[in-house]
Amino acid sequence: MEHASAESRTALQEPQKLSAAAWVAIWVGIAVLAALSSAIVAAAGRTPDLFLTTCLLLCVVAAAFDAGTGHIPNALTYTAILSGLAINTLATVSPLELRGAAGMGSALTGMLAYGGVGLVCMLAAGMGGGDAKLLAAIGAILGFRLATIALVFTLAAAVAYALVNLAVRGALNAALRSIALDFLNLVLLGIKPDVREARVSARSIPLAVPLLIGIPLSRLEPARQLWVWMGGWA
Repeated sequence: MEHASAESRTALQEPQKLSAAAWVAIWVGIAVLAALSSAIVAAAGRTPDLFLTTCLLLCVVAAAFDAGTGHIPNALTYTAILSGLAINTLATVSPLELRGAAGMGSALTGMLAYGGVGLVCMLAAGMGGGDAKLLAAIGAILGFRLATIALVFTLAAAVAYALVNLAVRGALNAALRSIALDFLNLVLLGIKPDVREARVSARSIPLAVPLLIGIPLSRLEPARQLWVWMGGWA
């Protein structure tokens, strides 16, 4: 029993050790859910945005790992970066029109710009490497322009999150950690981890959580008008 418990803790603390088959299943799940939600939106008479949906699903998985374990696996971020670049490049050279496609140039610029921002924050402010790579992935999927708008609202969400978490003495992080670990146990890892084993700081901000707020918020019309009023491009 002790040996099995030790193996579960190792799997929890090092989520990047998941098998290749598990990661294929995760990405197939993201693709299927993105396609299904886009089909539902299209059936409702609205134009679906596959890139936005994919980005949000990516952030859900990243938030579960980040809030639950304090790590965002490379298998998630690197695959997201390559997929974002590949799909936006395909949209550039293909006659098919994909709503939300930023194009090859904007995707590459977004990846380099926000990967660079993440690197600076990692070196100067102690941001985690997984968070930095997640920023690069968002830039690669949404492109420089949309990623810029989304990350401005994400910053506002992160500040609000930090203030609330500070006010409740880390209870928000603790609650999210419990939910995230249950999610990982149910959907991804197939183990029953002990919440107390997760090495997550009570004061750290799991970046993927504010991203889940900032990205859809940036697409709302009032937020777009506020962005323009602040001097951003239309």
